[in-house]
Amino acid sequence: MAKGSRFYHETQTKNVKSTGKNIYQSKPVVAFFSAVATANTTNILNANASTSDAATTVTTFASQPSAGFGDANGARALVVTPAGTTADVTAGNITIQGKAIDGSFISETIAVIENQSTASSGVKAFSSVDTVSIPAQDDDGATWSVGTLDVIGLPSLLLHGVGAELGTTHEGTAPTFVYDATNIEGNTAEPNSTLDGSDLRVIYYER
Repeated sequence: MAKGSRFYHETQTKNVKSTGKNIYQSKPVVAFFSAVATANTTNILNANASTSDAATTVTTFASQPSAGFGDANGARALVVTPAGTTADVTAGNITIQGKAIDGSFISETIAVIENQSTASSGVKAFSSVDTVSIPAQDDDGATWSVGTLDVIGLPSLLLHGVGAELGTTHEGTAPTFVYDATNIEGNTAEPNSTLDGSDLRVIYYER
């Protein structure tokens, strides 16, 4: 990826004669995300009704995770929140299907318990959501919202996290990095500071 694009890196190779081995010295990736919006628990789906008659599959959404970036190009982990009459919530799984930052299909299952009234967070970073499937409930009073967290999907597989800059300020505490050696949607960074609409740079070594 060339410098000047959203994501760039430089790599150097050095032969170390004392060991006779090639050691690859890489400069870290700088992943740039423009104007990253604050987390929002209802921006994807807001208080969608459910029923006790059958499962509900939602395919129309108020927004997409990628819309929370100034250039509409990014991914975030999602959060599911039951509301309304939460005594009607049944134990089961909310299934979200969509696409990762690289355009690949992904699916995540988020478990909820009987009568749950608090939010449950996912761990996979979605760029877009295609469907949200809600199981049949105990009765018809529960509603469901889906939104975004301050957890940002990285554009390549993570090897080692370094730090972040929010706006023009270097974060004194590094983000919380999560690694997945196989699936790009499992590589995420949660900055120490709350996202506030400023540009974000995440610095890391890629796998």
